Amino acid sequence: MSFLPGFDAQEVRRWSEALWSIVPWGIIMKTTRWLVLGTLLSTAVGTTGAQVTLTRTDFALSEWEQVVLENSTGLGISPSAPSSGGNIGSYLQLDVASFETSGQQQRAVQAAYINSGLIYNPGTSGAISSLNFGFDVRRFVGLSNGSGGSVAPLLRQGGEIFVFSGSLTNFSQNNWTPLGFDLAASNSWRTLSSAAVNPNFSVTGGVMEFGFRYSTGGLCSANVGQSCTSTQFQVGLDNYTVTITPASTTVPEPSTVALLAVGLAGIVTVSRRRRLTVTN
Repeated sequence: MSFLPGFDAQEVRRWSEALWSIVPWGIIMKTTRWLVLGTLLSTAVGTTGAQVTLTRTDFALSEWEQVVLENSTGLGISPSAPSSGGNIGSYLQLDVASFETSGQQQRAVQAAYINSGLIYNPGTSGAISSLNFGFDVRRFVGLSNGSGGSVAPLLRQGGEIFVFSGSLTNFSQNNWTPLGFDLAASNSWRTLSSAAVNPNFSVTGGVMEFGFRYSTGGLCSANVGQSCTSTQFQVGLDNYTVTITPASTTVPEPSTVALLAVGLAGIVTVSRRRRLTVTN
């Protein structure tokens, strides 16, 4: 029996096999492959991973490591964590005492404070696209000109301390003031010894620990035979936050995946039909 009037089944089969044999299936399959690949590449989109937020609103002194970066004769700096008086609750307090001395060309103290619990690993959590820091600062006691020293973000990676390469922000207010830093580019940083070395934000980078740097700046520049009067600083830091945005990754859109599936199905179908034809 034939579905085509006037033609028997064998004749229809001979015609279909003849047509099948002259169709350039090799060209069609190659074209399909390139079409699918081109569509996949042209419609791929970049997606950004979920942001990671590291924060400290309650301060435990045991979490903060102090690394003194610079300390001239006649200065002392000590951290504490009062349970109240912060911008709600506890906060990190720094006390700097400058004792009267003579013959000191310049007195200054600079220290890094790194939190052992604020860490991020680009190798396991993704390369970094941007880093946003935020924290509240307050000057309790400062110089007569209103200065209480200055502060900026800091990180440590592979044992190397990286500091913000821009200007530090002064503790100039005697009330809690929010500060924000957007440090998306790795060249926003420098090491203590070289401005040419930056953190590694890629997936090959090591674990990062975050914190901040505090500096009094130069307090006195007395010449030999002169003296520097004593001064005292007391500043606070609260609500420390680091927001990390992983770098984007390229993934196909759903429509691209569907087209890819259809194209692959077509290739498989053609391959099977060609095998059946050879067998018959």
